[in-house]
This record gives sequence, C-alpha cells and structure tokens, in this order.
Amino acid sequence: MTEPASKEEAQSLRGWKGRKLGGYTILDHRDTGGMAEIFLATHERPGNFRKEIVLKLLQGRFADNPQVVSMFRDEARIGARLNHPTIVDVFDIGEEDGQHFIAMEYLEGRTLTELIRRGLEVSRPMPLSGAVYICSQVAEGLAYMNQGKDRQGNPLRVVHRDISPTNIIISDRGHTKIIDFGVATDLGDAKEEAEARPGKYSYMSPEQIKGGRLDGRSDVFSLGIMLYEITLGRRLFRGKPQEVMKRIVEDRVRPPTFINRNYPPDLEIIVMRALERDPEARYATADELGRDLDAYLAKQSERVVDRRLAEYISTIEDAASSVTTKGSRRAAAFVLEDEDVVDEEALDLNRGFGDGVAGPEPDEEHEKMGSPLGKVAAAAVPAAVAVPMAGVVAPADKVVEETVKKGGFSVALGLLFLVVGGAGGALAMWLIKR
Repeated sequence: MTEPASKEEAQSLRGWKGRKLGGYTILDHRDTGGMAEIFLATHERPGNFRKEIVLKLLQGRFADNPQVVSMFRDEARIGARLNHPTIVDVFDIGEEDGQHFIAMEYLEGRTLTELIRRGLEVSRPMPLSGAVYICSQVAEGLAYMNQGKDRQGNPLRVVHRDISPTNIIISDRGHTKIIDFGVATDLGDAKEEAEARPGKYSYMSPEQIKGGRLDGRSDVFSLGIMLYEITLGRRLFRGKPQEVMKRIVEDRVRPPTFINRNYPPDLEIIVMRALERDPEARYATADELGRDLDAYLAKQSERVVDRRLAEYISTIEDAASSVTTKGSRRAAAFVLEDEDVVDEEALDLNRGFGDGVAGPEPDEEHEKMGSPLGKVAAAAVPAAVAVPMAGVVAPADKVVEETVKKGGFSVALGLLFLVVGGAGGALAMWLIKR
C-alpha cells in the first residue's frame, strides 16, 4: 500500500471517511496512486441491500486538467466494456461537486508483488507451478481484451500497457484479477497515435519505449517479464529509468538457466519467446502464450487450481510464518528498483504447494553459480536442450557468447567439452558448425 506524501494529505484523506459521494458511503482509505486515491465504500439501497465496492477518486490537483480527466474517464469507459473472470469489474462513473470518481469491484487480497514479497520474507516462495498458473490466468485475460469482442460483436482491441505484478490482484480465494486500466487504450481510439507511452518503465516492451504503435504483443512482452521474475524470484530489469529502458531495447535477455541451472528447459523456451525484442518473433497473441503455459502445467505432477493458491496464501499469512533475515533480503531485492540490493541465491525450483514450505536452500555447489563461469556452466546443459527444439529461440548461443566475453576462447572451449555428454551433444555439433 502506498502512503500519502505528507501528514496534511493523510489528514485530508481521513476526512473522507463517512462522506457520501454519488450514492456511495466512504468507509476507509486504502491506497494512493499516481493520479487517484482508492477508498473502500458501500452502496446501500432499501431492503437492507448493502454492497462493498471500491471508489477510485481523481486527486484534486488534476481536477482542472482536461487531459488527465479524459484519461480517467477513458479508464472507466474501457473497464466497463470488459466482462471476464480475470478482469476487475467497473460498475459506475460520476462527478459530484467537482470530484470525479469510478466505482468498481472490491477484491479482498494482495497484489502479486505483495504476495511474492511475503512468500520470500517467510522463506516460503511461491511454488513454481503456482507462478506459472497465475501467468496463464493473466494471459487468458489479455487474450480476451486484445482479441475478444463485446456483447454487440465489436472487437475490443484493448491494450493494457501497464501489465506488472502491482497490477495483478490475487484474492484470498486464489482468484487472479487484472486491475488498473488507467493507461489502457483502444486501438481504434484516434488519440492513440499522439499520446505518450505511459507505464512502468521496468515492464515496458521495446516498441512501447520507442513510441511505436502498440498491439497485444506489447502486453505479451510485459507478461514475459513478469513470468521470468516470479518463477525465479528475482527482478529482470531494474535501476535508473533511462538505463533500464536502454537495456530493454538493446540487450538480449539472459536465459533463466543462466540464473538457475535447474530451470525447466521447456518453460525457458516459453519465457524467452515471450521476451523476444522483435514483436514478429514473439508470441503473436496472449492466447498462444497462454496455451503453451497450460500445456506446461498439464505435464506437471501437481495440479494447480484457485483453491491451492488460496491454501498457499493462508499458509504464508499465518502468524507462525516468521520473517527470516535471508527472506527479508530476498524480498527487498525483488521489490526495490535499486540495483545495489542484490540476491545472488537461486530459489529451489522443486518447491511445491504441500504445506507451503519451500524445499531446501541451494547447496554449496549451487552457491558457486555466483561466478561468471559457474553461471555459464550451470546454464549449458538445460540451454542445450532448447537449441534443436526452438527455431526462434536459441539462448545457448548467447551463453557461449557471454563465456567468450568473460573468459576468452579457452573457457568457451571448456564449456564445449562440458556439454558433449548427454543432451549437450547436439549443442556441441551445432557450435562446431558455427
């Protein structure tokens, strides 16, 4: 939850408690955003009808800004067009005494950022299959808004433009919901060409940063970043805005096996395809990405449903789940944008739901992955599997390239001998042909 910037603002927000706005009674202030305040409110009618809802109020400093007011209204308009289980419902929009507001569904739960942070803090990270399941649910919602139709049969063609863990809510019952359409756009909107590309810079697609015209593939890239991060428990892009955006546009993403050699090769292929810088090489649609994620989950021994997520949430929220020093360090490294806060330890990728307790911490051999050579060697065998299987994704060649840069040709040659055995033989032959 974001706190008000000053004591004066906090006092002003408390003054809203008990006030009525557009037929809604405000109960409590819940959050502060960049342009709006979030309140819990009730909608009451005769016959003891009472419904808890969320009121989103445009901050007073923007009341006389036509562009911001227009964006606020567009958020409500776009949200009202959408009707899907993974998307927050928008009920109403209004203005009273100069105060603009949006009424929407109240969700009891946490943002995905808060959920991942809590799991890390108590050393019970989100199970790998659970992280993939959440992303498959988000992909389903994106497929609907990108490619679906409204009740009149009109194409929605909505691009969210701000997909990130802070805009995903996981309810206490394990339901996944996409929220905050404040910078979303209809592709048919004539204003789209002239508008700047807002959003969180560390989750932007290359074309979003460049200011190109966006389609659903931009949301796919953002979801790819999220998939990378919540499965590894580590941020992909962070630092100063201009430096991060430059890396997104120019640098190839290091494959997950570079971070954790036990990362599933078939999941790595999915992640790397979602993170292709060229939209033409990326998944063409969120539906296509979602189908691959579902296929991956279908092969796992542990079946994931909303109820399993709810049980996990209950476990990490339990008072008996104490915060650990190592967990706090990991959580800080995941949440903060500061590159100086580093988590070098790999998560246990065999972690499952069970009672919510993660598997054993990485052993000393895994710890050696902190060195460049250790990381490259750890990445080699799983990455090799990806080479013959994926035409558009061949992360292994980049691993060798990194090795040559850091250790010279002799180290790269050593890596070649390392992967000759088993599945690495195919990669060895491929490298020789190069």
